[in-house]
Amino acid sequence: MNIVKNIENVNTTTLDAFAFLYLLIPCILFIFGWFNIWVSAPIILVLAIILVKLFFHSNNTKIFPFFKRSCKEFIPSITIFFIYIFLTGITWNWKQHVDFFVRNDIFYDLVYNSWPPKLSDGRYFLYYFQSWLPAALVGKLFGWTAALWANFVWFCLGITLAIIYVYRFLGVVSFGIAVIIMSWNGLELIPCALLAPWSIGKTFSEAFALNDHVAGDYNYITETVSYSMKNICHVFVPISLICGMLLHDNIRKIYTPLLGTLALMYSPMSSIALSLS
Repeated sequence: MNIVKNIENVNTTTLDAFAFLYLLIPCILFIFGWFNIWVSAPIILVLAIILVKLFFHSNNTKIFPFFKRSCKEFIPSITIFFIYIFLTGITWNWKQHVDFFVRNDIFYDLVYNSWPPKLSDGRYFLYYFQSWLPAALVGKLFGWTAALWANFVWFCLGITLAIIYVYRFLGVVSFGIAVIIMSWNGLELIPCALLAPWSIGKTFSEAFALNDHVAGDYNYITETVSYSMKNICHVFVPISLICGMLLHDNIRKIYTPLLGTLALMYSPMSSIALSLS
């Protein structure tokens, strides 16, 4: 298979450069759209130098020396993420989380209004919407439907890169690992299991509901990865890629400050968590 052969021949330098480019494109669009040229030009220049340095940092290590024997599991394991991203409703072909009713208006403004968008009182609007900017740019050129599907493609590309970094760290490609990642939960699973054990079994049945599962007077939410994708896909995907990249020593030793800054651009709260870890 030509696809398998091509992936086998990709080295870590190419992968890292492509991942950084994926993370930088929305930030570059934000810098150009929200800052004047005297501020944005030096920043873009510095980012360009970093990318050039990355491309010329020779590393012939293949990302998937074991890929040929694992190809049958790689495609299904990323397909499960593609399906879930589609089922978040970002293409408007499936019901959405309640927060989308606000985010849809923001995305609409990014597509149809000039950057930076202004509020009615003349103030500029700022939000962690960097992930939407590539799709919003597509929408400015080709319309609303194209913008929605560009969002889907962009997030699928990002989650694919994130999963590749996880598989590269583990040294194995496995559909089972993808399922574990999708169902991964934080420590809040413990009080949920103790106080509302019935909510655990409903985690995935509630995954596509408009409202969180409510038990009695308390709101017990099993915050699985799948739930986070449904709720904050535009944050979850780039932060997952950053975390996947930080698993690797060659990246962590050199590019932690840059990745931390990028995390701040995508999600201030996530950047705080990363800095504490």
